[in-house]
Order: sequence, then C-alpha cells, then structure tokens
Amino acid sequence: MPFEIVLMIAIVVLPAMGVGAYAVKKDYDLKERRLEVKELELELEMKKLEQEERKQLSSSSYHLESEERPRHREHR
Repeated sequence: MPFEIVLMIAIVVLPAMGVGAYAVKKDYDLKERRLEVKELELELEMKKLEQEERKQLSSSSYHLESEERPRHREHR
C-alpha cells in the first residue's frame, strides 16, 4: 500500500505542483510585462508633456520678445 501512495504522489501530485509553479511564474511574468508597458506609457506621456511645455514656453518667449522690442516711429 505505501508503494501505491508514493507512486500516486509521483504520478499526480508532483506534475500538478510543476504545472502550478509554471502557471505562477507565467502570471508573474505577465504582470511584470504589464508593469513595464505602464512605465513606458508614463515615460512617453512625460516626454509629450515636456515637449508641449517647451513649445508653449518658446511661443510665449517669442511673444514677450516681440512686445519688448522698441517700436520705431514712422517718418512722414
């Protein structure tokens, strides 16, 4: 009888544990990939915001420079 129990453990339980461990690892890998994707999306969003901010600053500085320039009177 003990041999049958050991055999059952070897045939059923050990492979099930292996499949379970594989599933856990795959789930972990999937979550890790999703986290990496989120990080990349955040980096891209930050770059877009920085680019938009630079664009706004450059356009506002252009407007400030044009307002600060002395205006010449027209001679008639």
